[in-house]
Amino acid sequence: MTLKELNNYMTLRDLYQYCVDYCEKFPSFKDQIWEFYDLAQMEVESGESEDHECELAVSDINDLINGL
Repeated sequence: MTLKELNNYMTLRDLYQYCVDYCEKFPSFKDQIWEFYDLAQMEVESGESEDHECELAVSDINDLINGL
């Protein structure tokens, strides 16, 4: 899944697939990637915007991978 594809409304299902893909590409970050997914899921369950939380998770995952 490319960043361009993610520019549309993102759901937890999309984020899940994004995490699966990135765990395959970057297995050393697997635990941290899933922590970002879990956080997004918890925030959505507590009433936060699904799209916003997914975008935050993607941004955090990208920062992690890029060493920021």
